[in-house]
Amino acid sequence: MLLIAVLSHTGTEAEESILSALATVPGTASCGTDASEDGRRVWMVLSTKPPRLCSTPDT
Repeated sequence: MLLIAVLSHTGTEAEESILSALATVPGTASCGTDASEDGRRVWMVLSTKPPRLCSTPDT
């Protein structure tokens, strides 16, 4: 697993479109936002496992 975090020193809320876009990245296990006294964070967790290849049965 790989954690990617983006830190912002503003108190603004993240746009919903950002989370929707992050969720569509292949390998995304989870993503979200949170806020603290220091500002806002946007984060995502990516799986580092290679994608499984689909195989078709021989006919």
